[in-house]
Amino acid sequence: MYYDNTLEQFKRFGLILSLIIGFIALTNTLAQAQYPAYRGYDRNDRYDNNYRYNGMEQARQNGYRDGLNDGADAAREGDRFHPQNSGDWQKGTNGYEDRFGNKNAYRSAYRDAYMQAYREGFDRVRDRGNNRGNYNRGYRRNY
Repeated sequence: MYYDNTLEQFKRFGLILSLIIGFIALTNTLAQAQYPAYRGYDRNDRYDNNYRYNGMEQARQNGYRDGLNDGADAAREGDRFHPQNSGDWQKGTNGYEDRFGNKNAYRSAYRDAYMQAYREGFDRVRDRGNNRGNYNRGYRRNY
């Protein structure tokens, strides 16, 4: 009789334990279903794609910063408008890291932002000089 009672308790314990394990497995499966594996990528791929996007954003930020500084410096020094002569523009990879993805895509984004910012920096300093009566400083746009 004692043996039957112990066996019955062991069966109950096993049933309860299997229900708990099943519940944990189901909860874990539901949590993983929140990530859209049906789109063809998992969490790590999304992290990599997001990092590549951030890499292009970093290229634009670096290009803009460098172009603004180089354009303003050129105008202050009385140079002509020549962004393509800059070493930063020619190289086009300042701040590039392998994790950003394709180097040519980075270079393209960098150069686009660089050109825009170079023009802004150049014009800002040149216009500031013109407003002070320095009209014969030789600032000339060549594009």
